[in-house]
Parts: sequence; C-alpha cells; structure tokens
Amino acid sequence: MAGCTQVNIEVMNRLQRYLLAEAGRTVLILLLILLAVAMSTLLADALAQVARGRISPDQMLLMMGLNTLEATRELLPLALFLGLVLTLTRLAQDQEWVVMQCSGFSPLQALGALAWLAAPLFLLMLLLALWAVPWADRMSDHLVQTARTHVGISSLQPGRFRALPGGGVIYLGSVQVDAHRFNHAFIYRKNADTEQLITARSGEEKQGNGQNEIQLEQGWHLERQGASLAWKRMHFEKNRLFLPAPDAQATPTELENVPLAELLQRQDPDARVEVRARLAAGWTVWVLLLLALPVSRLSPRAGRYGRIAMALLLYVLYVNLAGMARLWFERGDTPAWMGLEWLHLTMAVLALVFWLGIPRKHRNGRKVGVVA
Repeated sequence: MAGCTQVNIEVMNRLQRYLLAEAGRTVLILLLILLAVAMSTLLADALAQVARGRISPDQMLLMMGLNTLEATRELLPLALFLGLVLTLTRLAQDQEWVVMQCSGFSPLQALGALAWLAAPLFLLMLLLALWAVPWADRMSDHLVQTARTHVGISSLQPGRFRALPGGGVIYLGSVQVDAHRFNHAFIYRKNADTEQLITARSGEEKQGNGQNEIQLEQGWHLERQGASLAWKRMHFEKNRLFLPAPDAQATPTELENVPLAELLQRQDPDARVEVRARLAAGWTVWVLLLLALPVSRLSPRAGRYGRIAMALLLYVLYVNLAGMARLWFERGDTPAWMGLEWLHLTMAVLALVFWLGIPRKHRNGRKVGVVA
C-alpha cells in the first residue's frame, strides 16, 4: 500500500510539472509576441520624437527601453490570461485533461501547479507597478526636458527644420557630431521686438559653458525692428550666437510617476488611491489565473477558439471594471476600507465558484453532484 501511495504521489508531481511547463511556455511565447508588436509602435513613436527634436538620436534606444517596462506591465496580465486559456483548452480538446482527471489529478492540484507560475509573475507585476514603471516615466520626462533645454547639434537631425524655444526654427545641412561642427546653417528667430534671419556656411558648437552657444562662420545676418519693412543686412566672418532656452521651471510630476516612498509619506486621498492602484496591479495576476480556469472548461468535441474570444471579452470587461472601481474610489462612492480590492476579491470568488462547480438539483430537489 505504501508503494502504491508513493507511485501515486510521483504521478501527481509529474502531472503538475507537465502542466506548469506547458502553461509557462505558452505564456512566455505570447508575451514575446505581444512585446514584439508593441516594440514596433514604440520604435515609431521614438523616431517621431527624434524627428520633432524632442530627443536626440543617441537617446532613442534608451527611450524605447524605458517605454518597454510600461508595455510589459500592461501586456503581462493579458499574456498570462490568454496563455492559460490556450493551454487548458488544448489539454481539454486533446482529451489529455480527461486522462489526467482519471489518474486522480484534481482541480486543486492543477491550481497548485499553476500557482507556481503566477507567484513569480505576481512579484514581477508588483516590482513594475510600484517602482520600475514610475522610475522609467520619470527618466523619460527627464530626457525630454533635457533635450528641450539644450539645443545641441547632436540633438539636431541634418536636413530637417527644428523649432526653437521661444519662437523660430533652425536648419543644418550636415552635422559632424564628433567634431561638434556643422555646415549650411539657417536660423530664423522672432520675438515681439525683432525678427532675424541668419545663414552661415559652417559653424561649431561651443562646449563646456552650459549654454546653447554656437559660432557661425561666413554668413549673413538680416534683421528688422518691429513692424518696419526695412531689413538691415550684415556680412560676418564669425558670429557668436546664443540660442534661446525654454523656461527652466520644472513641470509638475504626474501622480503615476511619484516614487512609492513619497506617496507613502503623503496623507492626501489621491496618494492613497495611487498606492492602492499600484498594489491592485499585482492582484490581477491571481484573479486572471482563477478566471482562466472556468473559461477553459471545454468538452472534447467543442471548439477552442470560441473560448479564446470569450476570454478576450472577459479580459476587456475586467479591465474596464477595474477602471470604474478606481473612479468610484477616487470620487468617494465606495468606502475607504473597501478600496479597490473588493472587485478583485469578487471576481476571484465567482471564478472559483464556476470552476469548482455548484451543486445542482433535479426537479425533486435531490442533489446530483458537482460540476467539475
């Protein structure tokens, strides 16, 4: 008897490892596919920012890396949910799930196996939501703000016009970044009092003075005052020019980007809502794990793609309900003690009820069993 028990335990452990490996592989593949699609969008956005002069070309990869952290936080729950549904429906359609149940593999053992997949993803989601993504957003804002306050030639793309802070544009025909030199410059500046047109055959950027200073060589300077139509023209061999810098006043940091330590020190309701929302991002992993179980319940002859469509609709519904729950919490429509956790707890309980089954009754009132 003891030998049979030992064999049965070993069989259950192997089934758990098999289920965990299948689910983990599917979730990983889906996450990589979703991130690849998102990276194409992030690349287009980074190229657009370079073209507009918001960031320099050498900062493009860094900006994409920072935005990838936020994309991972957004796509990881969806990859987990769809990966579990795809895995479990495949097992059901291939009748592997029936064989596993006939071997004594219970639903709770399946849940225990999948929990080993959800646990590290739960910790990863907390790391992303609490610290990594807010830090990445702050770094992205810092890169954009730095590019705006310093119009260096390394941030200018040759052959394109770039708007100058305070009004005006600058154009460089070619740039030698290593030598800090450029050729064929055109600069237009305008303010309330003067309007200037400046051209130069070549020039260089002055380094080390902390200002947007350039030295133009072999060019013309045209200027007029106010509404006058008379232009003053001057030819120069060398001309030092300070490009305007925007107001250095820091823009207010959005609440989503505030460090966690600072949020915990604040006592205002908005800070408390933000902390609860970041924590809720981790709970979605467990809720989606439980939701995937009843959605994946499939008879061997049924099609699996209908369940996938149902899973997508359920995910969209869950995400929208989470957004509404946050809005109600911010407006004070739900009590403070309920927070945002009530929605996740309700969804988890409903998922367990529908998966583990509800005792059904015949017309005579006799219980006939549990839906497994």
